[in-house]
Amino acid sequence: MFKNYIDKLKKIKLWEMIILTSPFLILILYKVLNYYNIESICLFKLLTGHNCPGCGITRAIVCVLKGNFSQAFNYNPLVIVVFPLLVYSWIGFVIKRKN
Repeated sequence: MFKNYIDKLKKIKLWEMIILTSPFLILILYKVLNYYNIESICLFKLLTGHNCPGCGITRAIVCVLKGNFSQAFNYNPLVIVVFPLLVYSWIGFVIKRKN
C-alpha cells in the first residue's frame, strides 16, 4: 500500500507540486514575517533600507491598465520600459501558443 502511494507521488509534476504547496508556503511566509515584524520581503530593501528599482512596479502596471499614467509614473518611472516589454512578451506568448 505504501509503495502505491510513493508511485503516485513520483508521477506528480513539479508545477503541480508547487501549486499544491503554495498556499501553505504563503501562510508560513506570512506567519514568519509577522513574527519578526518584517514589513517587506524585498531583499534589496531589507539589506539597504531603500526601495529597489522594482518597488511599486505592480501598482504602476495596474494604474497603466486603468489609464492613470501619471499615478503609474509616480509609483515607478520604470513602468515606461516595463509595460511595453510586458505587452510584447504577452503577445509573443499568445502567438506561440496559437502555432
